[in-house]
Amino acid sequence: MITRPTIENLISKEDVSEFYQIIRMLEIEQAAIKDKISWVKKVLHLKYGEAVFAKRQALGKNTGVIHIEEAEYRLDCYIDKKVEWQQKQLAQLLSGNEIDTKLAQKLKRYTAVTYNIPELKYNKMDEELKALVAQARVVKTGNPNYKITKLEG
Repeated sequence: MITRPTIENLISKEDVSEFYQIIRMLEIEQAAIKDKISWVKKVLHLKYGEAVFAKRQALGKNTGVIHIEEAEYRLDCYIDKKVEWQQKQLAQLLSGNEIDTKLAQKLKRYTAVTYNIPELKYNKMDEELKALVAQARVVKTGNPNYKITKLEG
């Protein structure tokens, strides 16, 4: 751990090299702390991952937050959900017709269109529409992220 100089001591310095050295040392310290936190979270996953997975299965949840309580602590495991849409499949569904002219085919080579259905709107769709677009929807999950909270009282 480095000793931090006082503000008055820093201001009195005429050379920017002092600031450079302090910032560089703090960046190195920050990277080391980030690595240690990452290591501890990996150990948490090794210790609690199976219990979290079992609870996810029981609740039918692939993503989101799962809580496990132990003694006076609550362990939260969060897994992100990222939905990607297969662009060609959505384009075919939304266009209704294939473009037949040579000019239109040429134009397609220069055109970029991105189709997306926001997750909130997808969740509000009726089942018939969901079934129609299901083949174009790909759900990917992120890595588990753990947080520990001490329970009060």
